[in-house]
Amino acid sequence: MFIYDWANTLFDGIRRLWDHKATQGALNSAMIVAFLLAVAAAGSRRLDLIPQAYIHLAPESVFNSVDVVLTFMLVMGVFRLILIMPCSFSKAMGEQFQLMSLLLLRSAFKALSDFPDPIQVEAAQIGSLGLIMADGVGSLLVFVLLGLFRRYREPSGELQDGASLYSFVSVKKLLALVLLALFLAMAVRSLWNLAATGTPGRLFESFYTLLILGNILLMLVSQRHMPSYRSTFRNTGFSLATLFLLLALASPPLYKPALGVAAALFALLVTLAHRAFRGSPGAG
Repeated sequence: MFIYDWANTLFDGIRRLWDHKATQGALNSAMIVAFLLAVAAAGSRRLDLIPQAYIHLAPESVFNSVDVVLTFMLVMGVFRLILIMPCSFSKAMGEQFQLMSLLLLRSAFKALSDFPDPIQVEAAQIGSLGLIMADGVGSLLVFVLLGLFRRYREPSGELQDGASLYSFVSVKKLLALVLLALFLAMAVRSLWNLAATGTPGRLFESFYTLLILGNILLMLVSQRHMPSYRSTFRNTGFSLATLFLLLALASPPLYKPALGVAAALFALLVTLAHRAFRGSPGAG
């Protein structure tokens, strides 16, 4: 089909460009420059060197400069997640937890904005200190569970026919292109809001909502090519884990790391169950 050939050509071109050493080097350099500019802007704001009309664009403290870098890393992580989606359902799931661990770290650094500059811990900051510890520990646990998930995950191994495999992968590449276009549109809108109001909006929460819909669509498509109950349960379980991640992002501070860890643990248990009943007649 023409649409499949077009999707493969465009997606593979974007993937080659993204994986190119020069592209990764440029992105890393841009991240360093963004951090230095954020630190300079925060220092200028502290010294009242920024005009009032533009002060909302500068970080409130130097600690918020770390948030700029982590946001940059998260955007790169979303790109990487979208480009991995056609390769493997389980690989994409792992990328989602990688994003979650970075989001928790970003949340921990955001809580530093409640501390005075230069930093010191007073009675008013005890609550923020607890949030930082919760997010930090949550991020560490997600990292550990992600390592176990990647160690035990396995491909379904059900696709045998070459034509069926090409059709399945092409549909996933087409979906990835749609997600990429939608994420770029949301990122542009977020930058516009940031420039206009100083608040970027809920970019990653909105993306995870799209990701849930994308995962459900992938699950329905995979049902045609991998109809066994075992594969259906695994893919549906991964979609549910993505829903847990979205709920984590929308939850109050202390619930966010708890739900993130619960989502990673659930995905790991789904993976272990899928692996344990490999070849079992009752799980076919």
